[in-house]
Amino acid sequence: MRALLEKLAKDKSERTIKFVYSSLDYYFYKEDFAEFKKSLPNAEFIFVRDENDVDRELTKLTSELANDALYYVSSSEKIVEAVSQSLQDKGIDAENIKHDILYGY
Repeated sequence: MRALLEKLAKDKSERTIKFVYSSLDYYFYKEDFAEFKKSLPNAEFIFVRDENDVDRELTKLTSELANDALYYVSSSEKIVEAVSQSLQDKGIDAENIKHDILYGY
């Protein structure tokens, strides 16, 4: 995800980006995301700590964007499956959900 955001920042993309980052204790690359934000006027970086916060943010996003957006999910296989299912339960079509499974976690 960081590499994708870095590319969008380098290109000074005007695309709307809502980036939800969940972690229990530490956000890798948080400083980089702050730098990317300078070149991404339509980007919002949302940092959350637990699954309730994730669900709340997903509910907001799916209510606002519905199937007019692509949803990129990157994490361990179990989390990708759970978040993808949650998105589908909220009415998001499977073809609008892109996966990046991080093996070894």
